[in-house]
Amino acid sequence: DLTDITTEYAASGMQLRKVAADAFLNMAKASLQNGTPFFASSTYISYEDQASYYKSISSQLGSSLADIYSERAGYSDHQTGMAVNISATYEDNENITSTKVYEWLQKNCANYGFILRYPDAKKDITDKESEPTHLLYVGKDLAKKINDSNLTYDEYYLLYLSTWYDANEV
Repeated sequence: DLTDITTEYAASGMQLRKVAADAFLNMAKASLQNGTPFFASSTYISYEDQASYYKSISSQLGSSLADIYSERAGYSDHQTGMAVNISATYEDNENITSTKVYEWLQKNCANYGFILRYPDAKKDITDKESEPTHLLYVGKDLAKKINDSNLTYDEYYLLYLSTWYDANEV
């Protein structure tokens, strides 16, 4: 059920699953009304395209760095159609964590069912330095719980969503 996102709120060709696309459009409209507009710069990606992208990055930087800047095929949130990376429309994307857009997202994305998947303040835990604006749609209830917990998605998952977890089995 991939749905095109209008180029009013996204780069050309961006798609999300319908539930995530609808939530994203509502969030993007609210941010525009608030004076902190952004747009979807990366959304759904197929397994084949993810494999090709990872291979390209890996050949340029090596697999250790490729694992920091990309996901291997089969492990990317983008393959679910529920993830979106955003870019600020009128602010500095090089330092996006210092923008009003990022501040607005931190306070409001959960209201639309999204979480900051790799929050900048938690990069020591997530091991992702290059994706502070990677959003994952998880639904409003879960997004609010994760946001209120001040945990990353992975921490929250291990503590509250997964069946019993034994670190010795990993």
